[in-house]
Amino acid sequence: MGRLRGAGCLPCPRHPRGGCRRRDPRQLLGPEHSPLHLVGPPGHDRVGGATLRQTASGGIMPGLLVQRRGGGGPVPRAPSLEAPLVGRCGLAAHRRRPPRSRGRRQPGALRPGGYDGRPAGGPAPAGLVRGHFGVEAGSMNAQERFHAVMHYMPRDRSPIMDFGFWDETLTIWQAQGYPKGADPDIFFGMDPQWIVAPINVHLCPAFPHVVMEERGDQEVVRDHEGVTKLQGKFLGSIPRHLDHTLKDRESWEREFRPRLEGGVPARYPADWPALVEKYRCRDYPLGVNAGSLYGWLRNWMGLEALSVLVYDDFRLFREMVRTVAQCVIDTLRPVLEAGVRFDYALLWEDMCYRVGPLLSPRLFEEVLVPNYRRITDLLGDHGVDIVVVDCDGDITRLAPLWLEAGVNTMFPIEVGAWGGDPCAFRERHGPSMRLIGGVGKQVLAGPQEAIAREVERLAPLVEEGGYIPTPDHRVPPDVPLANYLCYLREARRVWGKDLPNLRPMGQPGRPSPHATARYAWHLGE
Repeated sequence: MGRLRGAGCLPCPRHPRGGCRRRDPRQLLGPEHSPLHLVGPPGHDRVGGATLRQTASGGIMPGLLVQRRGGGGPVPRAPSLEAPLVGRCGLAAHRRRPPRSRGRRQPGALRPGGYDGRPAGGPAPAGLVRGHFGVEAGSMNAQERFHAVMHYMPRDRSPIMDFGFWDETLTIWQAQGYPKGADPDIFFGMDPQWIVAPINVHLCPAFPHVVMEERGDQEVVRDHEGVTKLQGKFLGSIPRHLDHTLKDRESWEREFRPRLEGGVPARYPADWPALVEKYRCRDYPLGVNAGSLYGWLRNWMGLEALSVLVYDDFRLFREMVRTVAQCVIDTLRPVLEAGVRFDYALLWEDMCYRVGPLLSPRLFEEVLVPNYRRITDLLGDHGVDIVVVDCDGDITRLAPLWLEAGVNTMFPIEVGAWGGDPCAFRERHGPSMRLIGGVGKQVLAGPQEAIAREVERLAPLVEEGGYIPTPDHRVPPDVPLANYLCYLREARRVWGKDLPNLRPMGQPGRPSPHATARYAWHLGE
């Protein structure tokens, strides 16, 4: 059997020399050094004996077989989503992109069939030892597993990931046996997670951080975004904004617009060429920051002032959104054109409260959606088809608009704040919308029996794919260390299938006497 040639698509009417940057299924499996490669007769549209069926969207829906480099039997790939599998380019030919519509996009549909790599009703391949998801048990690296989950393909298990922790949580856990100075990713046995290339799409240069006043356990600071705020020195509650550098068009033109020039050398690390070489040999999912079109403006100006600006100077609001988007595009374009292949892009917004969005869906669709689309089109042209938005609060009314804008992964789906449920999101939006999060942090503070029930409740969605479960925000200090360890044990047993490639977990040691004495009040003792 011959290998599929080229780094992009197979011969394509629009790209006869093979320069197409749209993705073929090989790219879903990681960089070219990946131990998994598609195999099939050269020059044919059959892979591993499974016919590639062209879909109306220009994608394919195959039952793919991949072969391990260096020997080993073929491993089946399951039928997958139409468009997400190969972006906007099929293996045999492109289809012209249809004219954009302001209407809502229709979610893609899963082809009937199980996760063991067979088309519906087809026989199982002979001689294959399958794991729980239809591939060799424990055989995938973190990058392959991420793509398999997010593209509804067979995988050995779910990634074990988290959102992170309050700084106070890890400090207080020292009183419960967490080793001081330990790396939580290593101690808790997390899979490689949230590794993002150090490319700066934010204010450049940032404002200098200045401590302006000491107030006992609190301090007044001016932060890197030019925001003057009152914050706690130890207990990190939400800081109180006192003043903002961005107030009007004059301050925008003087202080902020010059800091949003994209593509300048200061936005890239000095060792960027060495990092590019390092990334080519990675076995973990690598992300890239895709900015923020509302959340940053809200930080820079304050919620009330920004909300009034939308009505008092709509032209300036629209200009600020477009300027931020252009900064992101101008900064990412040379990186993407140089051939760096990212596994996902990450937006940050935090533009919803427990009762809904801070900006009306009508204005969101009018101003933000076209600018998101400019960013996601650039990413999609270079093979980045997983775009994650980090937004707290009730995102119900904005989620379909993000999906229309090419932002297809919702995170963290807060449960306690407004009753978010990843299962309900999947039922409402279908497999086109991927999900990360959805494990209520309040559950982690409750009885351990409830933690086990929550893990089991989410298991069907985990096995369906397109979903990576994590706590729905940073773990707060009211979650005991014993409860978090219980959650991880259950997650590793149910979602991780107890496979041997789970990373080892650390064992709590003796409680720190200093931490016990200092934080006994917080522990209720």
